[in-house]
Amino acid sequence: MVLPAIPFSMSRPPVVALPDTPAAWQARRQKEKLRGCIYARYSTRFQHSIADQIRACQKWAEENDVDVADCHVFSDAGTSGKKRRRAGLKAMMEAMSRGEIDVVITFATNRLSRKIHQALQFVEEEIVERRLRCVFVAQRIDTSDQKFWKALVYVFAMIDEFGIQMTAGQVREAHIGLSRRKMINGTLAFGYTGVPIPGEEKAGTTRLGRPRRRWAIDEVTKTWVLRAFEWYVLDRLEFAQIAKRLEELNAPRRRR
Repeated sequence: MVLPAIPFSMSRPPVVALPDTPAAWQARRQKEKLRGCIYARYSTRFQHSIADQIRACQKWAEENDVDVADCHVFSDAGTSGKKRRRAGLKAMMEAMSRGEIDVVITFATNRLSRKIHQALQFVEEEIVERRLRCVFVAQRIDTSDQKFWKALVYVFAMIDEFGIQMTAGQVREAHIGLSRRKMINGTLAFGYTGVPIPGEEKAGTTRLGRPRRRWAIDEVTKTWVLRAFEWYVLDRLEFAQIAKRLEELNAPRRRR
């Protein structure tokens, strides 16, 4: 018995796997346990410490049901945001490349970079284009908000950069003021030393809490400075040669 052929119009169409749309990808991700990583950085002791940043990021992760393994907490201590080659940042990017991360959690935009264009470029090219999510806890920026995250990152990064410029100007003027009053405002050069200031309580303290001191010529190393000057002007020695000669003659070290 021969069965009648099934008309083409009644046959089942082939199944074609279509790529996820952004909305479908987000919906699928919401059903799964998201895997997160934390990145923290500081360059000076006056900024939020590494531990403070990590604690704030972990709190956000717990509140938003994001799992962060201990091996996915990355940090760079005492490192400037201007540097692009950072050990912690590199390790985080490698984990992202291996597909271990769904959400990058960091404290603020300036933890990734001090520059506006670099912060935007990193978030867009290294995170968003990989279909990952980035959250800045302190500023409440989340790249899952596709309409506004880029504008918010730009605004906060611009504020950070402006703040750095203002702070740098204030620090520079403060150093000029201290120099005019012959007060030490940094590392002393060879040939100088610090002396107590009469009425030190009025002169204030350094950021380390030490009494301020006034710079003065160091009588112990003064003669060595004059000899080094003669070697440079009269003997035409290079700086490296002068340093070597001072070492050979057991010249005293710079005094703090």
